[in-house]
Parts: sequence; C-alpha cells; structure tokens
Amino acid sequence: MSYGLLWIETLVTYLLWVGLLAACAERSGRTVVRVLNGMLIFLALGLLAMPLVGAIALKFLVGLTHNWFVYTLTLFILAVVGTVMVSRRAGRAAPGLTATAAQWPRGPLTLTFCGALALWLMTFWNMDLAVQTQMATVQVEAGSLMLAVAPPPIDDAQNAALIYEKAFARLDADKTLAEDTSPLKQDKPDMPSPATASLLDRHARTLALLHQAAALPACRFDHDFAHPSFEMLLPELSKARSAGRLLRLAARSELAQGRVDNALDAIRDLLHLSRHMTVTPTLINMLVAISIETMARDTLAEVLPAVTRPAQLSAVDLGDAGYMQRNLRRSLEGEEAAALAMLSGIGTGRYTFGELTAMADGSTVLNGTRDRPLAALFRVFLLPDEIQNYRHYMADTRKAALEPYFKVQASLHETENTITHMGLLMRLLAPSLNGCFKQVAKSSAQHSTAQVAMALTAYRLDHGQYPGKLDLLVPAYLDEVPLDPFDGKPLRLIAKPDELVIYSVGPDGKDDGGTPIDHHNGKETGDLPFGLKMKTDGGK
Repeated sequence: MSYGLLWIETLVTYLLWVGLLAACAERSGRTVVRVLNGMLIFLALGLLAMPLVGAIALKFLVGLTHNWFVYTLTLFILAVVGTVMVSRRAGRAAPGLTATAAQWPRGPLTLTFCGALALWLMTFWNMDLAVQTQMATVQVEAGSLMLAVAPPPIDDAQNAALIYEKAFARLDADKTLAEDTSPLKQDKPDMPSPATASLLDRHARTLALLHQAAALPACRFDHDFAHPSFEMLLPELSKARSAGRLLRLAARSELAQGRVDNALDAIRDLLHLSRHMTVTPTLINMLVAISIETMARDTLAEVLPAVTRPAQLSAVDLGDAGYMQRNLRRSLEGEEAAALAMLSGIGTGRYTFGELTAMADGSTVLNGTRDRPLAALFRVFLLPDEIQNYRHYMADTRKAALEPYFKVQASLHETENTITHMGLLMRLLAPSLNGCFKQVAKSSAQHSTAQVAMALTAYRLDHGQYPGKLDLLVPAYLDEVPLDPFDGKPLRLIAKPDELVIYSVGPDGKDDGGTPIDHHNGKETGDLPFGLKMKTDGGK
C-alpha cells in the first residue's frame, strides 16, 4: 500500500509542479519566462526518468527479478501524458481572452504543491523508518541464529583455543616462515635437511603447544557471536594453516627418521586441529578445516606403509565420514546469520556499500562517506526483497545439504545460477553452493578412502599381505565398504605394480582408474585416490 501511495503522490506532486510553472509563465507573458519554466518542467521530467533508467538497468542489464520496471514506466508515461494535457489546457483560451493558466491562482497552487511535496517526503520517510525498524529486527534475529549454532562457553582450562593462540603467536613472530624458501611453504621439502631440522628445533615449543591443544576436547575462539559479521571471520584461520603445515612437516621428519609412532602422533594432532577449526560455524572455517584435514590424510598415506604394529593404528582416530557433511549444515546456518547481519547493517546505517564490499572480499574495512541518499533508496526499494530472496536461497541450500552430493549436484547448479537475479548484494554475500558442496563431498570421499586404507593396513598386519578386493575387509575390519559421495557406489580398489589405490570417481563422476585429478587443464577430470605403497623399509 505504501508503494502505491508513494506512486500516486509522486505523480500528483509532479503535475502540480507543471501546473504552477504554467500559471507563472502565462501570467508573466514573457517569452524568456516561458522558456525558463519549460526547462524546469523538463528538468522535473528528467528526474522522473532517472528511476526508470535505473529500473531498465536492473531488469535488462543486471536481470533482477524485482526491478521496479513496470512501476517506474507507468509513472513516467502518465507524467508525460499529464505534462501534455496540462500544457494544452494551460495555453487554451477563448478569442480575445488570456490563456487559461493565467487565471489559475498561483498562491493556492504553490501551497498545494508544497503540501504535496511535504506529504511525499513524509511518506518516503515513514517507509524508510519502517524498513530500518525491520532491519533492526533482522539483526537481532541474525544474532539469535548465530548463537544457536555457536560453540558453548568453555572453562579456560578446557579451552584449546587459548593454547592455539599461544602457538599461533609464535608462528606469527617467525617472519622466515613466510619466505618462499621456507620448508613450511614447500609441498614436499627435502627430508632430512638442515633447513627442516633448524625450523623444527626452533618451533619445538610451538609443536608442544599444538600437541597440548589437540589433546583438549573443546575449543572456542573469542568471537562476538551475538553480533555476527564477516569481520569476525579469518583472524585465526591463516595461522591455523601455518600450524597445520608445521605439524605435517614434523610428521614427515619423524617418518624420515624411522619414528613412526611420533609421525602418527603429529597426524593425530593435525586431525584434532582440523576439527577444532570447525567450531566457528562459517563456511570459510569449514574450508580451512578441510584443507588441514587433507594435509593429515596425505601424510597418513606416506606413513601407513611403515606401520608395523596394530597398536600404532589406534593412535589415529579418523572419526566418521559424515562429520563434515553435518558441519556443512551448521556452517550454512552461521553463514546465513552473518550475511543477514551484514544486509540489515546496510538498512540500519551500520555499514556503507563500500564497507560491505570490502568485508565480503576480505579487505581492510575503511570508514568512508555514508552514501545516505543511495542507501535510503536501496533500503526502501531493494533491501526487503534482497533479504527475502537470501532467505529462500539459503533454505534451498540447507535442504540440499541433507542429501548426498551426487543427488543434488544438478540442482545446486540451477540454484547457484539464480544468484544474479536475486539482488545486487547477493553476488557478494551468497556462498558458492557448488564449490562448497563439492569440497565437502571431496572431504567425505577422501575420509572414506583413508578409512579403507587404515583397514587395509590392519589386514596386512594380520595376514602379511593386502587383500585382493575390498569385500574381504567386511565385517572384520569394516562394517561395509563406504559409498562414494560422487556416484553412490562403493569405493574402488585397483592394484598397481608398486601400490594399492583406493579411489573415488571424483566430481566428474567418471571412473578414470584411480588417475588423480588434473588441476592444470582447467577442468576437474580424474579421480580422488589414496595410494598405499606395496613395500617400504619399515613395512612387511
């Protein structure tokens, strides 16, 4: 109703302006005044054309579903028709008499125009206040949503985050770790080497802190969960990656020196670090946790062939493959809370468009001009629809998170393609569905292959050789052969001359015989393998 009232008031105010200018021009009778008044009429008409131009851009260039095209088009057409009708009426006169507009009372017309303009401003102001009030409610709702999935408060003695922060500080203070020549930056550094030994000796205390933190069951970093925003993300994540690389380096160093038990302990600490990073319920935390877990699995593939005793396997608890899928659903709720808080922050004036863009990109946030006129128009005409569209988008996302990836892969593409039509800020705030879901599916597949590799190693220790097929692991070593999240079929096993390869078919859904994904050809073709070397110096 308010938008319809604003439409009527805009048209009436404009026509009163045209009538008032016509009355002044005809009463003066001077050509200069008539030309000047005509220019003022066209200026007002130009102001009405600006919303139409914006609506055309939103509809045909941006492709927004809610674009206000019909609203502004009908207003502009009636304004043009009204201008013609008022002008013709104003210039009409009987023979020998003055034009009709010359007889129009300018005083009452002026008062009426001013009253209409004041009424228009009041209506727009009330609409803006209503949206700001609504956005304040959304901010409270966002805080409640984030608190519902945030980790509970923890006693300091049981909080691993406090110890991690000490380890992160030590890593941050060592500027040599950021150098390209640092063993920490290399995927496969020389083992052993003086540079590696020096780094590990220098960070022996850091490794001890990481081991101490990993042993604690709970973790909660100090964030203001009641007021979620993208500002609360990222503080500890880059340091967590460095900690993961340090643990991976330590595991490889221990393996190179034949200390398999110590290598497995470092892998266990890596896995715990990964799980602790998921306590903050956002997608970026989850993706960082996946990258750390990948380090642990890759290192495990190097260590398992050297395992000689069943007791060594018990040191590594991989957990269940569905953990990351459950964490995805929780992270989506946290992501929605943060995005709703950011969107509503535009409505309450907490953020400017520039600040929101900077935070969404992970850039430094600078306080700049508040761009109030643009923000007011955005609040009244676009923001409520953006909020509603974002809710629908995330509802579809959470529903998809309940199903295996191969069942929802096609629908994820379709849902993701709607982002550009749902709002100007949706492109910044809406997560990449297929990218996040694919990473979780990869993590689940690699987790399952690692579980199978552990079972194969246990079988080797008991029987002196690996089994010829995965079914032989059931039920003594596995309850069942895990299913591949990319096609719903059991994981594959292939024997190569020097290794056994357990693999998932990967995102392309095609069985490539365990060939790893090639990331250099622009396409993700290939499988997700976990290789177990047939012979090692320390194995049977």
